[in-house]
Amino acid sequence: MGSEERNTNPNRTVITVVTRNPTQRETGDACLVVIYGDDMGRRIPLNAEPLVVGRSSKCDVQIDQESVSRNHCRVLLSGKSYTIRDLGSTNG
Repeated sequence: MGSEERNTNPNRTVITVVTRNPTQRETGDACLVVIYGDDMGRRIPLNAEPLVVGRSSKCDVQIDQESVSRNHCRVLLSGKSYTIRDLGSTNG
């Protein structure tokens, strides 16, 4: 993670909220986009099946970054929205 200080406080939760509504032109298939590291720009399509994201080769989506835990999070469809659930990640 370079010179960034790693969050090691297990009682701290960081939440990112996007408040701008997308325009008609911006909408499309849901996906995750890697925004850091060697895979920056990689798009991971989402569908109705839950996915586990992490460094482990057993994960549905493998991201080989020190900042990603072996089993980092689960992404699942809840109604018309996706939910990301932390799986006890300790790397951010």
